[in-house]
Amino acid sequence: MNLIRMTIFHLKRLLKMPLILFTMIGMPALINGMMLASQGTVDTKAPSTVAKTVAFVFNEGNEEYEELIAPYIREENVYFDLDSAKEALKKGEMTVIYEVPANYLQKAKEGQVPTIRIWNTQRGTRDFLLDAQLTKVLKEVMLNAKLQQTGVLTKEETLPETDNQMVVTINETKTSVASGVVMLISLLYVITNASVIASDWINFKKSHVLKRSVVSPRSNLEITLSFLLAYFIFMFIVNMLLMSAMVMTGLVPEMNWAVFTGLLAVAIIYSLCLNLFFFRIFKAPGHATTFGVLFVMVMAGIGMPAAFGDFGGSWLRIVAYISPIYWLYKSIDLQTLFPSVWVILAMAGVYLTAGSYRLEQYVQNK
Repeated sequence: MNLIRMTIFHLKRLLKMPLILFTMIGMPALINGMMLASQGTVDTKAPSTVAKTVAFVFNEGNEEYEELIAPYIREENVYFDLDSAKEALKKGEMTVIYEVPANYLQKAKEGQVPTIRIWNTQRGTRDFLLDAQLTKVLKEVMLNAKLQQTGVLTKEETLPETDNQMVVTINETKTSVASGVVMLISLLYVITNASVIASDWINFKKSHVLKRSVVSPRSNLEITLSFLLAYFIFMFIVNMLLMSAMVMTGLVPEMNWAVFTGLLAVAIIYSLCLNLFFFRIFKAPGHATTFGVLFVMVMAGIGMPAAFGDFGGSWLRIVAYISPIYWLYKSIDLQTLFPSVWVILAMAGVYLTAGSYRLEQYVQNK
């Protein structure tokens, strides 16, 4: 009963904190809204994205690849040489240039994928929905090539589109590129919230609220669980409502709710355990917030490039295994919870062990 009362107390307190409301509701809603608005209203029967200001330069031997990605790019945005594309970039007509290396698909079928070179201005940003779509096309081509090599398909045969999607997603419930990006951004913010939660706890400690709670008749476990449970309930309900709102308004097409719900729960658990770790090593709220945001940026920096397969070699992919962002992306891409959830929970367990070690003595400054 004490646990329920304490949890309700923290929930009411969260609703009165502008910083919490902004970072956990306002920021993800704003970023996702701006991203979806810039891409236009999603049509579930049309390609997920059409590059509007992205220039393409195809070197020799890319006729097949150009044909495959034609639905996602504009014909007038294809340049015959890099110099003319760079000129358009300088004039502001384009924001990004994708230079596809020679014989891109042929090398991909042989297991060696060269890097697509990216050119942009200081203000230019990559079209992440297009990036995801290009990655999807590349994976389908490599899958067909692998099946042809093993004899499952003939040299001229490819998997039908529906079968290809089944193999790639491991699930009949399809999630569009737009939905996948929104899911990833939302989960990224959930993990980032660990720094805000840690800051909240540090303020509690500095005001001696935690110390008074620890010496109260309530157990240390009840105190810790009430705080973490309140944040879990709050973040889970908020993110489910945000995603539901985007689906109901048509900004995001139908999606795999089972995968999103499972990943959301796991991401919140990871965030809360990470919060305990930050709480243990930082004494100032500002330090916890700053380092927490930097930590998530580093994890995203080493996880997402390897997940998309655009940069680096095998060493980067090995390093990416320590990033929860990598495993979240793989789950969204494959539309399956396993084994990603076990890996993320194992990471959370490490932070939980480090963060909760002798928590009572730490709170009392012993």
